[in-house]
Amino acid sequence: MTTTRYGTLRSEAEADTSVHEFFKTSYFKTGIQPLLGAQEALRKLSASCNMSVVTLRQNILKQQTFQWLEEHYPGLFQGIHFGNQYGAKVLIDDNPKYAIDSAKVGIRVVLLFDYENSYTWSKTESINQPPLITKVHKWEAVEKQLTGLIHKTSDPYY
Repeated sequence: MTTTRYGTLRSEAEADTSVHEFFKTSYFKTGIQPLLGAQEALRKLSASCNMSVVTLRQNILKQQTFQWLEEHYPGLFQGIHFGNQYGAKVLIDDNPKYAIDSAKVGIRVVLLFDYENSYTWSKTESINQPPLITKVHKWEAVEKQLTGLIHKTSDPYY
């Protein structure tokens, strides 16, 4: 059973149905705005690393995804990929399942994003959280974590 701001979902199938219904709303189509600090943090990071979007969104949402990214982040990403066969070294996601799965296959930096601790679906018990996962609550923390990684990986002794 999962509790969301839209109510309690009894199964994964109900959660999937709820998400698909959300995809049909006008808010999903035109109302979603970038989170506070996201644009600034990603622009700063793009000066020192190559960035791509890797999403598990369905192909039916591909055109809408491209349009949204171009509207809010024009020219920022080198690629937009659907699926994860691209050897990502860093994952930023709000889904604990994807974060844990990524950490298990050795993605070194996994940031579980729980914006201002408000994402009910993003809660995990710290006892079950692999050490490769760091929970962050603001885009400034994402920027700080990744900037630290960039400096660390440029160290020849790392």
